[in-house]
Amino acid sequence: MNLAKFRHRSLSEGPWRNTTVWTAGCSIRCRGCFNVNLWDPRAGHKVGLVDFLHTVLDGRNKGDKGLAVVGGEPFDQPLALGIYLMAVKLLVPQLTITVYTGFTLEALLKRPKARLALRVIDFLVDGPFVRKLANGNLGYRGSSNQRVIDLVKTRSNRWVIQIADWDNLVVIGEDYIAGPEQLLGTLVNSQPSECGRMVKEAFHEEPVHLNPA
Repeated sequence: MNLAKFRHRSLSEGPWRNTTVWTAGCSIRCRGCFNVNLWDPRAGHKVGLVDFLHTVLDGRNKGDKGLAVVGGEPFDQPLALGIYLMAVKLLVPQLTITVYTGFTLEALLKRPKARLALRVIDFLVDGPFVRKLANGNLGYRGSSNQRVIDLVKTRSNRWVIQIADWDNLVVIGEDYIAGPEQLLGTLVNSQPSECGRMVKEAFHEEPVHLNPA
């Protein structure tokens, strides 16, 4: 698969720590995109399946709870994406897989080459980035039109199941709190009882600072 970079212990692609992988190449090219440098496939390099799995396992050993694939556009490489994610799911089934795409789920379902990936992804953040719909209240999405789809429940129920509170989830560790900036600011200025109501999920992991050096 053609990849540009990766990062362990990322807190920007969902309410848990991820090994995040950036693909190179994008056919959608949304106006106002944050990763214009990844539109060109030449921004990346070919990474074999074994090396990819080593990267994921390294992140798992460092305490990452999930794998996030962003871009570029991951579904511009649909077959490789499906094969790589299937291997991850078989090797580390407890790892949560999240993929960000500029395509909608409905469009992807019409593409046979995308079906393998859609069978193993846990959460799909779909839809193009729309600059006028971007605002400071979004936690893990670029713009408010983008849906967070629970693909596990969607596959079982056969209709689209969205997560409504994705932007309101924070992570609490033994000596840190991580999550969307607007929520963290509110937590800092809140009473303990108010903090308790806002926290949706908690994970007891090894400590990680919000602003690592």
